[in-house]
Amino acid sequence: MPGRLTDALRRPAGLFLLSLFGLAVLFRVWLFVIALIHLPLSAEEAWPGLMASHILKGATPAIYWGQPYLGTALSYVHAPIIAIFGATTFGIRLLDLAAAMVFVVVSYFLAKKIYGRETGVITVALLAIPAPYLAMSGALVPPDNYLSLITAGSLCLLLLADLTVGEQPAQKPWKFALLGLILGIAFWVHLIMVSYIAVVLLFLFLRDKLFFIRRGFWLMLTSFFIGSLPLWSYNFTNEFATFADVGKTAHMNKFIATAMTLPEMTLQFILGTKVMLYADNSNHEALPFAVSLVVWLLLGGLLLIVIVSRRRHVSPLFRLSLKGADGTGILVVFMLVVLLTFCKSARSNWDSPRYILPLMSAFPVLVACGLVRIRERTQAGFVALLVLLIGAQAWGNALLVGKWQDPEVVSFVLDLPDTRDLVGFLEKQNIRHTYTHYWFSYRLNYETGEKLVCTQPYNERFMGREVRLADEVAAADRVAYILHKRIGPDPDYFEWLLKNAGGKFRRRQLGIFTVFYDFVPPYGKVELKELPHDSWKITASHNAADLGNVLDSKHDTAWSTDGAQTEGMWLQVDLGATQSVAMVRYSPGKGASDYPRGYKVEVSPDGSGWKKVFSGSEVGESLFWSGSHPRYVIACDYYGAAFPLVDARFVRMAITEGHRSDRWSIAQLRIFGPTLRTQASLPSR
Repeated sequence: MPGRLTDALRRPAGLFLLSLFGLAVLFRVWLFVIALIHLPLSAEEAWPGLMASHILKGATPAIYWGQPYLGTALSYVHAPIIAIFGATTFGIRLLDLAAAMVFVVVSYFLAKKIYGRETGVITVALLAIPAPYLAMSGALVPPDNYLSLITAGSLCLLLLADLTVGEQPAQKPWKFALLGLILGIAFWVHLIMVSYIAVVLLFLFLRDKLFFIRRGFWLMLTSFFIGSLPLWSYNFTNEFATFADVGKTAHMNKFIATAMTLPEMTLQFILGTKVMLYADNSNHEALPFAVSLVVWLLLGGLLLIVIVSRRRHVSPLFRLSLKGADGTGILVVFMLVVLLTFCKSARSNWDSPRYILPLMSAFPVLVACGLVRIRERTQAGFVALLVLLIGAQAWGNALLVGKWQDPEVVSFVLDLPDTRDLVGFLEKQNIRHTYTHYWFSYRLNYETGEKLVCTQPYNERFMGREVRLADEVAAADRVAYILHKRIGPDPDYFEWLLKNAGGKFRRRQLGIFTVFYDFVPPYGKVELKELPHDSWKITASHNAADLGNVLDSKHDTAWSTDGAQTEGMWLQVDLGATQSVAMVRYSPGKGASDYPRGYKVEVSPDGSGWKKVFSGSEVGESLFWSGSHPRYVIACDYYGAAFPLVDARFVRMAITEGHRSDRWSIAQLRIFGPTLRTQASLPSR
């Protein structure tokens, strides 16, 4: 057996390699079908699909979930696929399946370029049934479609090896241009490509110390900026939002903590000894400890064998030279850069292995090289180790598929429940607009072809960024809240918030979902009008000099307490005469933290005896009535208090919970009362 396998590996163009590629294709198609049957798509898969759908309608891709222009490049690739197959789960996942197959091919040529055909064949054997996380990345869409990026990155390493490895590498201008273009387009997709960019620049410099003044560099730089031009255009006009968000770096304590979790958790997901059940979440299984230990010792030993056996080809790096180097240095240095980048990124965590998925551009190739060295000593040992590694990866994939085929795990552990009953109920109730958690909102939008318009109920207004759908839902006449107890908010707690906000509502349980709908405000179905403020007199506990700012119809001027808000601070309005009042609404000043941490609204007929009609609390922890329904108090938005109709001359807002440093400010104040008409029409924002 060892001899026959070795002979097959040596065939110049044998069926063995084709059979390995065939196995890789069949396994990926099989896993893709399993996922298609058992796993509904998530919000992470839906929002690139939504962007692609809008591209097909002639619109620029909308930025969802506050993402600063990430993922938009791939949405242009998704668009023609969705045009053919429709806005379906199959359509949005097809690109990942294609990327998974191309990745195997590119990895083969990378290994062949650096070490020869035999290492390339073994690389394909290792990737035919890969570690579960890599396999999963070809069956569904993890955040930002990282496998497509890794495939592009591996192609860049192949071009880099072609430009730097050997005594006289062919440095043709078109290769530099192609390398820059691929890096640029991939960088537009995600900044994770910075690891590839750093290694490309380093090794081109080591090959030629004058590289940065050569024509090849300027060709590469030009094509890089052409490929990433949309990203730069967006950032130049949006204060470099992408880099400010995704490019944040961690302080030293976070760096050390992240590094400590690498061998314990994150690397185990990448290498397959732990099995993440869905893309980047905390639910996972593990191979038996003994098996995991053997796999880790084996992989570590193979890497050590490569470094020791190729030390003559790696040592020139210490002299800042590539003379005599064979490409091992590229792969080893690249892996180190990926690990350092992961630890330094503020976004990295133990359960975000996607950020070190670039390791797979180099790791299988190095492991295959180590196995070749073993084969040179013992053919039986080589076969045993290869079978052990592939067997461990197959074991992990079996665990993964077993969990995917369990409806309880999919619905209650992975939080991917069936939504058909929910959608049917909303259609019967003629409800097209809903608030629900991010994990379901974009999924429902995509699954229904945007017949449902869903948005986050809170924390949706990202500072200075475009946020779609929130305003459309806020302005709708019939709106529902869809809650999921495990993800939150808890339905019983939400019902308590609703009762505290006042008004009426209905509650319906639909499987794992709880739906709140048919909202009626505390003042009933009456039309409200804004009360004229010409005769108002305003007083306050602090800073009387600026009180005129709350009635000047200017949002860039405001009254504030000047100092930190403390319990008991108040602002009072004398309406000039007794009037029917049902709602108070105000906008805070420019400061993002100038909102009250807790407040109440009181009314009085004479300014001495007060009645509390409303109480509110921290952002995200209270509701207020806005239009046809209550919604969460969120930062950088206006605040409102609705209550049953009451006759009052005086209205007062008072702080009930202070803050050690933030002040309280009001830019504009509005008070509403009923008109003579009675209908379900409410004030617009």
